Amino acid sequence: MKQRGLKQLRVIVALIYFIGLSAVFLDYREWIPLDWKGNWVAVQFLPSLIHAMTGYAAALGTMIVLILLTFLLGRIYCSAICPLGILQDLTLRIIRRFKRMKFRYRAPSLMRYGVLVTVGLTLPFTLGVLNLIEPYSQFGRIATHLVKPAVIQLNNALAGLFDWFGSYAIVPVSSSSPRWGTVGITVIFWSVLIILVIRRGRIFCNTVCPAGTVLSFISRSSRFRIRIDPERCNGCGRCGGNCKTECIDSKIRSVDASRCIVCCNCMNECPAGAISYRFSGLKQRRLASGKPNLVDSARRVFLITSVSSVALLPAVAPGSSISSFAAAPPGAGSVDDFMDKCTACQACVSVCPTGVLKPAFLQRGFSGMMQPYMAFQQNFCNYSCTSCGEVCPTGAIRLLPLEKKQVTRIGIARFHREQCVVISKYTDCIACGEHCPTKALKVLQAGERLVEPHVDDALCIGCGACEYACPVRPRRAITIEPLNRHEQAKPPDRGKSVPEETITEFPF
Repeated sequence: MKQRGLKQLRVIVALIYFIGLSAVFLDYREWIPLDWKGNWVAVQFLPSLIHAMTGYAAALGTMIVLILLTFLLGRIYCSAICPLGILQDLTLRIIRRFKRMKFRYRAPSLMRYGVLVTVGLTLPFTLGVLNLIEPYSQFGRIATHLVKPAVIQLNNALAGLFDWFGSYAIVPVSSSSPRWGTVGITVIFWSVLIILVIRRGRIFCNTVCPAGTVLSFISRSSRFRIRIDPERCNGCGRCGGNCKTECIDSKIRSVDASRCIVCCNCMNECPAGAISYRFSGLKQRRLASGKPNLVDSARRVFLITSVSSVALLPAVAPGSSISSFAAAPPGAGSVDDFMDKCTACQACVSVCPTGVLKPAFLQRGFSGMMQPYMAFQQNFCNYSCTSCGEVCPTGAIRLLPLEKKQVTRIGIARFHREQCVVISKYTDCIACGEHCPTKALKVLQAGERLVEPHVDDALCIGCGACEYACPVRPRRAITIEPLNRHEQAKPPDRGKSVPEETITEFPF
């Protein structure tokens, strides 16, 4: 293959991966198999790192492959696998249709080391800082909270148009109401990202993104890299003007391999054919860098940022969280474990068939912002579903066998007798008992013809079906009290059921 064809190859690979990963979040009709979705999201760098830290062998293997790939070929992860990076490239391509853009070489910013140190120091205490800038998770939030609702509205508009012509080829799809807090945060991030792309191209990837910074250390020693042949270069500067990572110094004919994402744009723009992507030995790599030693400056940034980050730890430590008010899904093990591993990518939110998983705003405090929680007032956890565990890339939600999931207790139902319509209005109602999948809700005689529910804690798994079904407003007569650490419930006895004589006609 000719060297100039490398860009086209990179674009094809990036588009295939971008379309496939986008489908994971935008599949509102649930056409794509869950195991396929799980495999598609499993190759992201930082989620794999978090999962590998828990000893998960597959995630560790993914990490090793990505590191070896970077060491051999450079930061192709950032240009062909990272969905937020590809989204920036698509944005830049659209902008260039309306505005002529020319980049110039800029010295590497030491801010990236400061950001990385801040994330590293806070990581043992909270994922809150990482979640704000982690690229895959930010892409997931953009796709889930901004793009997916727009796609559903377009589907419904087309369904109405087809219906007007007497065709039912497109069926309308219901969608939950937007959560303005999370939508607002996502809009702000995307807007800032677009501004950064317009002004500085891929500056986010080389200054803010922790994955990009970690990979930059490895790519310094990459075996294959972009090189400029000084004998063939005519000094036109077109390579630097088209370098969206601002890593080409055309005056001294050098490429900063730590910031280069091997997009190959420079190769296609060079009129003299002086730029190539080839193997470089140690001596060639040192000569190609041509940059002053930044170790002393980076060390100063490290020390300053370390002190600042330690001072900020009380603000982001788990002690400031109100996580006890929000339940974690089955497979998390505990609320604390869930918050320690979840990067808030919204993959579980996208695949949840009932929509009970919602992104938190302040339900989990600052450190848990955007992480999913169980919103039982809006829906319930499907008794026969393990979708969230299928797609979680970090191990925050482990995939449980269905029979184990069905006896995993994430909370306890609490009955507020004085609010129940049976007691307060002397009206028939067994909505909670009718919807309980484990028959943890028994009915007791409350009068000559009325019955009221009673919770059997041993059978209750905290799925929220009772709270969702309760007709009492604004506060339900039965609510789920979340458990920090999940427990095992008693398996339901399918041979027993509520005696028929105690069941009156369902009033709703």
